[in-house]
Amino acid sequence: MSANDKQVGGSHYGDQSLQHWDFAWQNGYDQFQYCITKYVHRHKFKNGLEDLRKAQHHLEKYIELLEEEQMQKEMSRGYVNQ
Repeated sequence: MSANDKQVGGSHYGDQSLQHWDFAWQNGYDQFQYCITKYVHRHKFKNGLEDLRKAQHHLEKYIELLEEEQMQKEMSRGYVNQ
């Protein structure tokens, strides 16, 4: 039995031919991209605005991390955008 053939808690969100985790894997998503797109995708089927707020929260953290990473790269090259 495939992991796609069972659901732990809750139920599947309608008849979807491609599970989100398979979509994310095929597209090389990292953890944040996976969570953001998962919550946006499922908001109509599960928790509505709560899921969109979860996606927003993950996106805010993702942006913070990417900005920090960019700043570190710029500092290592001796360039800081002021």
